[in-house]
Amino acid sequence: MVIIMKKKIKAIAAMLAAIMVTGCIAGCGQKDEIPTVTWYMPKSIDNMSSQQLVEDELNKIFEKEVGARLKLVLIDDASYAEKINVAINSGEEFDIMFVAPWYTSTSYDTNAPKNNFMDITELIDKYGSDIKAKVDPRAWDYATYDGKVQLIPSQWKIYQEVGWVFKKDLVEKYNFDYKSVKAPKDLEPYFDTLLANEQGITPVLDIAFPNWGYTDIISMGGGRTVLFDEEKEEFFYAMDDERILADYKLRNEWYKKGYFPKDALTVNDAEAKKTGKYAVMKDCGTITEDGEKSSASYGFPCVDLEVENHGVASADDFRTGQAISRTSEHPEEAIKILNLVWKDPYISNTLAYGIEGIDYVYESGKGTDNPTVVPKEGADRTWALWHNFIGPLFDQWDSSWNSTEALQEIQQKDAEATISKKASVQFDTQAITTELAALSEIWQSSERVLQYGVMTDFDEYISDLDKKCKAAGIEKVINELNKQYKEAKSK
Repeated sequence: MVIIMKKKIKAIAAMLAAIMVTGCIAGCGQKDEIPTVTWYMPKSIDNMSSQQLVEDELNKIFEKEVGARLKLVLIDDASYAEKINVAINSGEEFDIMFVAPWYTSTSYDTNAPKNNFMDITELIDKYGSDIKAKVDPRAWDYATYDGKVQLIPSQWKIYQEVGWVFKKDLVEKYNFDYKSVKAPKDLEPYFDTLLANEQGITPVLDIAFPNWGYTDIISMGGGRTVLFDEEKEEFFYAMDDERILADYKLRNEWYKKGYFPKDALTVNDAEAKKTGKYAVMKDCGTITEDGEKSSASYGFPCVDLEVENHGVASADDFRTGQAISRTSEHPEEAIKILNLVWKDPYISNTLAYGIEGIDYVYESGKGTDNPTVVPKEGADRTWALWHNFIGPLFDQWDSSWNSTEALQEIQQKDAEATISKKASVQFDTQAITTELAALSEIWQSSERVLQYGVMTDFDEYISDLDKKCKAAGIEKVINELNKQYKEAKSK
């Protein structure tokens, strides 16, 4: 009897053990089955070592609200387009990717016609109510291809303006009336004064000249070799425009006079601007009369001058944002996560600024809807993602990156901006892919030379560049784009 009971007890124990093991496996399996949404994004800075802390903080929310985790895949800016292009063409499974016109091979114009982006029309309607509430209503037309929404447009500074930034101490020292400057040549007396009296100061770096209301086709390829005249409503070859050639010639004269840095072809513009060694620079993206944004961006007192404001937005401005890969296995979770990013400023600002006490501190207003924060800078900075890369720019907390007032000004000017006449046309570039690729290569090799005027013989360089562009098929590109534009407008 005892023996029989012992056998029964052993059998029951074995069954219980099996049940416990099975339950453990099932429980562990359920935890592991929480999907991970991958989000490809270019790095905003080199040191992103707070990544795990940021993901851990946000995944507390995403696991609870969505039942999914987020994994950021951060790629160096210089290799972002190449690596995303490989991922797309190899059929790699991933979920979200940042898309922008300057990453031509991964741009909306390149990939939407190939159906490399998922149709998210129904997903946005079902799970993206907060996205729809904040995205500029005008943007959806330009994020839609063949009736399918394939992109979530970011909030962006969409209006075109050109500005110059002046180092304030030098302006005051030489009593330079920068507000009276109407054209680039008006700066030359000031530059000559600086060359004669300010050792260690280079007069100008990375300056933008007026663009006369032309818009480019960078997202399609070709760089700025082909432009669109908004007034004439036609595409044209940049080298056929006398004002553009005069612009390049003046830059060459400035380089020979020593106004530009001697190492113009290799200098890192972004880093150079913060050294205080340049008297005049290109605007930092936002122009304010008191130079608030420029001063914060460059690290010393500045004043700004708006040179030109056409208030024209190209389609490219609305075709920058997040796309869902056609290979995504978690599209619903991806949209739900992105909707939370747009819904909750804490989420978008944690993605942008990082972790309190490590990447930023509160200056005031902690716990309110719009606090002021102080992000770490320079070598101490271990995290940063730009808000307009993430999506909801106008939910940004007040900081040295953008003040609340600056954001409100951008938002107002965006609302007032008119959209490029070519923006509504969905161009098919399949017939000119080879030519656009060739022109892109030509532009990449010549852009900085033209920007800083670094050529010994201007006429010879322009003549050689002209031959290269024509050999690459620029006339075919212009004819094809003008043909498609006229056909679309005639319907």
